[in-house]
Formats: sequence, structure tokens, C-alpha cells
Amino acid sequence: MTPSNISKYLINRFFILLLLSSTIVFGQDKIDNKEEAKAEKTISPSDTIPYKYGLRIGIDLGGPISMLIDSDHKLFKGNFDARVYKKYFVSGEMGYELYKYKTENLNYTTDGSFIMLGGDYDMLGYTPGRNDLLAFGVRYGLAKFSQTVDEYKIQNGYWLDDTFISNIEVQEAYAHWINLRIGLKVEVLHNFYLGFSGGVNFLFLDTNLDNFDNLYIPGFGENRNNKSWVFNYTVMYLLPFN
Repeated sequence: MTPSNISKYLINRFFILLLLSSTIVFGQDKIDNKEEAKAEKTISPSDTIPYKYGLRIGIDLGGPISMLIDSDHKLFKGNFDARVYKKYFVSGEMGYELYKYKTENLNYTTDGSFIMLGGDYDMLGYTPGRNDLLAFGVRYGLAKFSQTVDEYKIQNGYWLDDTFISNIEVQEAYAHWINLRIGLKVEVLHNFYLGFSGGVNFLFLDTNLDNFDNLYIPGFGENRNNKSWVFNYTVMYLLPFN
């Protein structure tokens, strides 16, 4: 075999080996891409959601607003929530309330402290880059309070004369209720939230003064047939854990 034939033979073998190598590499890349795609499909989207965990604390703006409108109403209320697992939160609020209830025949003052504890479920879901919530919540409420009857008017006898009774006081009255609510919390600045919620309270146990119902209960609100509607306006700050 001449040198030129040997050169042609080597060149042909080189190109054959190069073609085989390219085919093998291309096939391996294709197999690797399929394996990666398969692995991505097995990962649940919820596993990649960067849920933000932390303790969110704040105050209810309804108290200061009510005190500006009505000097006979004083309300101080703080609230909190904390994510325990993805869309589930533990939440609550506590505070103090004084309210002077006035009608044509009755003036009385009720004041005391209250606490509400429960949980929320986020129905909004994760939004990339944000941590807003649309949550449904359930709370158990408990209030310890006192009432003082400042003036109670009774129409007396045939001539309908007015009789006044005053200074009737109750010590350590209690009330228990269930609260159902739905609310929205929006992140307006980094870790700062504004919130609004509305709900209904159902009173199931209370102690009251003889001949008087608990017309207004701290934390519960105005009692109308053992039910009251409540609205909250909050500003909150998140102390992040992750």
C-alpha cells in the first residue's frame, strides 16, 4: 500500500470515528434532557413555592377612629398571626374596650378586656413576588368585664310617672362567643401590611345582671339576639423567620 493510500485510509477512518462520536454524544444529550424533564414533572409546583414564615403583629385602626368619632367609646386592640404550614395560620387578637350605652330609658357603662384565638386559611394562593392573603378564619372569644347602670327609667303606676334607678354595678361578668370572618391583607411595603376583615359573632354563653341583658360586650360589640357584626381595619408588620 502506497503512502497516499495509507493517508486516505486514515482520513476515512478518522471521519467515521468523528461521526460515530457525534452521534453518541447527541444521543446521550437527548437522553439526559428527557431525564431532566421527567424529574421536573415529578416535582410538585407547591414544593417550589417560597412561603414566607414569620410572626405578623399589628394594631386595629378601628379603635382610634371610633375614639375620634365618639368620646364615649374607647377601644385598644392588638392582633397577630403566624404561618404554621403553607396556607394555614394561627391567629388572634386581644384588647380593652369601654363603651357608654345610652338609650331613652337606660344609660350604662360597660368596660373590660377580651381575647380571641383561632386560625386562618389562605384562599388566595401564592403570587410570585408578593405575600398577600385572602383568608377565612374562625376564632373563640372570651371577655371579662363589668357593667354599671348609671340611670334606668321605669314608668310607674297608672299615671305613668317616671322612676329612676341608678348605680347598679356587676363585678366580673363573662361572655363566650364564636367568630367567623373573611379578610384581606395586602403587603404595601416590604413586610408591612394593611388589612380589612368583616365577620359575625355568635354568643353562646354569658353572665348578666338581673333584669338586664348584656347589650354591649367588650370585643363582641352590640348584642342583638346573641349576634353581632364586626369589621376590622389593621396595620401589621411581619417579623420573618426565613
